[in-house]
Amino acid sequence: MPIRDPMGPIIATRPMLWRNEDGVDVPALVEIGLPFEDPADPAAREGWWYCRLRITGLGDDQIHTFEDVDSVGALCAALTMAGTFVSIAPGSAGLDWAMLPNWGFPVMPTPDVGGAGGAGAGNPVVES
Repeated sequence: MPIRDPMGPIIATRPMLWRNEDGVDVPALVEIGLPFEDPADPAAREGWWYCRLRITGLGDDQIHTFEDVDSVGALCAALTMAGTFVSIAPGSAGLDWAMLPNWGFPVMPTPDVGGAGGAGAGNPVVES
């Protein structure tokens, strides 16, 4: 019987190379899994969605799971955290994607508390 990958179906990958201290190019890979609901898990929040992230070749080959109220939120969390995990990995400055902000991964918008943000500025519009 084949061993099932705990990532589930992979929906996106980003292959990268980084140059180690010996000058050797080492492959690294970011994998994003398909967002899913987990009604079989008693610890799972009802109606919440989960998305898995795995980064190999940069030292931490663990699978990380992110949650949100819907599949888009869970996917955004995984994509955003991919950039965060890559940025703190040893050797990240030598990655071939290092010329892009956040290594080409999205950055989660921050609320514009008390500012002049609004629709289109990464801020939700709340109407009363």
